[in-house]
Amino acid sequence: MAMSYKVRFWDIRERPQRRKPFEVRWTVNGRERSESFITKGLAESRRAKLMTAAREGEAFDEQTGLPASEIRAIRQRTTWYDLAHAYINERWDRTPGNTRRTLADALATVTPALVRPEARYSEPRVLRRSRTPSAGSSARSSRACPARRRSSTSCRVRRGA
Repeated sequence: MAMSYKVRFWDIRERPQRRKPFEVRWTVNGRERSESFITKGLAESRRAKLMTAAREGEAFDEQTGLPASEIRAIRQRTTWYDLAHAYINERWDRTPGNTRRTLADALATVTPALVRPEARYSEPRVLRRSRTPSAGSSARSSRACPARRRSSTSCRVRRGA
């Protein structure tokens, strides 16, 4: 990730025929960036935030055009995968088998729609498999079963389907 302190700001441009007519424009190391807004007030607010970040000496990412503080905030957000995993782990022990299967199937169905296209495993088949019980990604797979219960149905990880 290349960072630059070479940032320049332009005036807000008004484009009346557009759905979002007010455009904030700036350059990072010569590469033009812009964001459009519905009202001039929103555009002025965004421009002021960007200018404040530059004035305070923050580096801007050349690829996204965002200040380092915004990049950090984006990276610290909880991901959909983390939320789904926590949800399954919390409910796994107290739900019956068919409910487990239904929960995993529901999360596996919606996950491809909620993952960014540039994500590492963006292929829906891979994402779906990672959330289904057959992948062993459940709470049960992360801790060992007691030796006396390993052969029982409740500790086996379902394979195949």
